Amino acid sequence: MNRVVKTGKPFIAPLLQGRVSGRYATAIVVPVRSASRTYMLVAIIKSAAWLNFLSSYPIAPFAKMTLLDQNGLVIARTLNVISYSWIVHDPR
Repeated sequence: MNRVVKTGKPFIAPLLQGRVSGRYATAIVVPVRSASRTYMLVAIIKSAAWLNFLSSYPIAPFAKMTLLDQNGLVIARTLNVISYSWIVHDPR
């Protein structure tokens, strides 16, 4: 989060796992400036919310959509919905 204050640019974190809950989520951090300070607006988006978002798009039968983080970890997948958060995508 210090990175956002220093650079003044938004930051999207890779897939995170909650320390207590063990559930996966992503974080989006955006700087908000006032006259003399910079604050951070943080949105935590659960994998289930991403799945709901992806599922709202019409796609062909048996097609799938997969959302990956910047490290290739699966955040959400629309076909055979189970927890894929531990899978690393190989682009080959």
